[in-house]
Amino acid sequence: MISFRAFNEAWEEWESLVEKDGLWDNIRQKKARMKAGSGEKKAKKGDKDYPKTLDIESVEHRRNPEKYAEKPDDELSFEQRRKKRMNDPKRGINSPAFKKFMASQGM
Repeated sequence: MISFRAFNEAWEEWESLVEKDGLWDNIRQKKARMKAGSGEKKAKKGDKDYPKTLDIESVEHRRNPEKYAEKPDDELSFEQRRKKRMNDPKRGINSPAFKKFMASQGM
């Protein structure tokens, strides 16, 4: 059984997390301030406040790393193995050896 004090502390911590504004709440608040004439502007590309990327895949990877972990070669399909092999910087189509071979072929 959990003590009343421990439950109360956990409840207060949970309430503090729930009460925080989310991303969309912050966006709506900023739009309202801008409409009211606060002088704020939206961040544009190159500004320090502008996000570098909206990298959804990395967020998903952090939430569930087992699902997005790299599979061993024997579990990949032929096309996936071929794509991985071709993109390999040491042996793929962008490798110096392949470029040298293509130059020797006159291509």
